[in-house]
Amino acid sequence: EETARFLSGWDGPSLSDASLETLAERTDGWIAGLKLACLSLRGPEDPEAFIGGFTGGDRFVLDYLFDEVISHIDEEDCRFLRRISILDSIVAPLCEAVTEMPEAQVRLERLERSNLFVRPLDHARRWYRIHPLLNDLLRLRLRRFEPEIEPELHARASRWFEADGESEEAAEHALAAGDPRRAVQLILPTLDHAWNLGHFETVEHWLARIPSDTIEQDPKLSIHASWAAFLAGDTARSESHLAHAEAAIGTDPSIVARAQVLRSHHHRLRGQVEEGIRCAQEALATDLPEAIDIRTGARLALAMLRSQQGHDREAARLAEEAIEGGHQLGSVFYILVGKMILGGARVNLGQLTGGEEASLRAIDRARQSNIYDPVYAYVLCARIHRERDELDRAE
Repeated sequence: EETARFLSGWDGPSLSDASLETLAERTDGWIAGLKLACLSLRGPEDPEAFIGGFTGGDRFVLDYLFDEVISHIDEEDCRFLRRISILDSIVAPLCEAVTEMPEAQVRLERLERSNLFVRPLDHARRWYRIHPLLNDLLRLRLRRFEPEIEPELHARASRWFEADGESEEAAEHALAAGDPRRAVQLILPTLDHAWNLGHFETVEHWLARIPSDTIEQDPKLSIHASWAAFLAGDTARSESHLAHAEAAIGTDPSIVARAQVLRSHHHRLRGQVEEGIRCAQEALATDLPEAIDIRTGARLALAMLRSQQGHDREAARLAEEAIEGGHQLGSVFYILVGKMILGGARVNLGQLTGGEEASLRAIDRARQSNIYDPVYAYVLCARIHRERDELDRAE
């Protein structure tokens, strides 16, 4: 709103709310930044597109910041600022690890007192951030004056964040350092946890960030990619990732079992029920005491396949065991899918009340967690209402 008021007297083209929000975010409440943006907007034919790319690399911003800020800083502090520009937020021990320069806290406090766009993020003045426009300029100057050191700066940041227990930040910097294999090792535990919780967007985010050849060479990562494609309905891509996983699988029994669970679902979709059951049973028989997630996934696959054969009592039992496994894992996703399979088996057995209860619980779980669209549970409820001649509700 303040940005809109400031620009209300400007004689340039009107801007959309989205552009105003972008401009406010990029200038970070800095009035001079808004004035510089106005100067910059006099030239481009498409102001909206220009604002989308408005950075510290814009020539007006670049000239102003260099003249008014950078030129007044001694070379050692300039080097310090350039090197910490790879970080989104900064804290003294991290700065010292990345820059290999001492007394980072003293430098940060001095730069803050000098009003040099370094702002504290907490009252204790522990965490800081650099104004985004200045940070853009600093990154440009880092690449101009010390291009060879940038990967090493990211590698140092990655090691610091790993030691601090921040595996996702560590993985991001490992990727920026050009070390995707290290990023994979850092992020795999996070992907396993996200998968169990049903946070598929987290899994997909990292799969999109990691080079495809790195995914293909890591069987566990390939299985994650195959599952993501499978749940998205892209069975061809899922099959391709699964084939890569099976080719690189080695003798690790847990990875073999995970691939078997997924392979059983591919057989199920093709109508190859017996082959699917064999794969699921082999995965279920894996003698790994800690692999509750594998056995839970295998029971869910086996429950679907046995229901497909008409063995709904066994399917219901397997689904109940899988739901218990989901509770042990703290996996909302496994519980939700297990409830839907249990509901389907009960409806097939004529147990409409039990089927409705399981389906409604699945829908409630999905609403609370917002992780998965429980289409099958709605279909089951529609079947139940139709059987009861409640056609409006069924529809």
